[in-house]
Amino acid sequence: MYQSIAPAYRNYQMTIVDIFEDEKANKAVVWIDAKAETDVGPYVNEKMVVFYFDDAGKVSKTYEFIDSAASAAFYAKLHPSVAK
Repeated sequence: MYQSIAPAYRNYQMTIVDIFEDEKANKAVVWIDAKAETDVGPYVNEKMVVFYFDDAGKVSKTYEFIDSAASAAFYAKLHPSVAK
């Protein structure tokens, strides 16, 4: 979450929905439901995080994907000046 808007979110929670592993490719994908409370109503979103592992089993890089349509609609409510 962006630090500039983090204070607007209260009780931020992430719940793992599923984990997809590919041992041959040394990567895993975690599907997450995220939710929080804000002054403009509840925040609800989904995200996927891809973890790549090196040969020692340590995370070497990550990519995070979110539901951009849901994020844009909610961010416009949270910050009306962004919607213009």
